[in-house]
Amino acid sequence: IADYTARMGRMRRLPDWASGTILGVQGGKDKVEQILAAAVKAGNPVTAIWIQDWVGRRQTSFGSQLWWRWVPDEKSYPDFRNWVLSLKYRSIQVLGYINPFLADEGAMFEEAKAQNFLVKDAKGKPYKIQTAGFPAYLVDLSNPQARDFLKNIIKQNLLLNGLAGYMADFGEWLPWN
Repeated sequence: IADYTARMGRMRRLPDWASGTILGVQGGKDKVEQILAAAVKAGNPVTAIWIQDWVGRRQTSFGSQLWWRWVPDEKSYPDFRNWVLSLKYRSIQVLGYINPFLADEGAMFEEAKAQNFLVKDAKGKPYKIQTAGFPAYLVDLSNPQARDFLKNIIKQNLLLNGLAGYMADFGEWLPWN
């Protein structure tokens, strides 16, 4: 272990709130607040909530799924930034979710496409990947500018909205072909 950590580094100590209850909830601000209030009233030491649907949901042939647009959904979570701040004042951190896919519409997708930040198919076109219920495109993590693009999305839309952390998912989904 010492050789590994000498080369790779060591993870920073987790913040104290990470030792409390991190409640995984979703369904919009009102539903999350109801579940949170019930948990606190029951004596649960909730120190954080993880809301993967901060980006909103859409109906697909597979059911209700997350929008991979990576901006707060103001319908489900109105005044998102201030709500997150209000939770922090109550000593509750907010965690989110992100992955390197982009939904096949919207300004973020159009920018990534225009800047050549998407994985390409054999013909050199952005690789349209059919996920469970909808098509999406994968940011090319081998491209340093594309990585910076994704890092900026994380900074601007998660961290500057007050999120204390996030689950980073699906980095392994590069198509085999």
